[in-house]
Amino acid sequence: MIPRSPLGEWLRNQGQPWLDSENIQSILDIGTGSGCLAIVAGYYFPMASVDAVDISPEALAIAKENVV
Repeated sequence: MIPRSPLGEWLRNQGQPWLDSENIQSILDIGTGSGCLAIVAGYYFPMASVDAVDISPEALAIAKENVV
């Protein structure tokens, strides 16, 4: 992921020490852009439903490609 977001590392650590990752049911990525953080969230929180939203149709099209 470039540029690297500190949230990426936090997601990779499953939100520790602040979250109990087994109890996360849903994640909302507002202003998803390319969708990288939403994809990482889905990978590290496989039991959660991840929604990614953005005002830009172009960004959402890229995010959709990246998910695939």
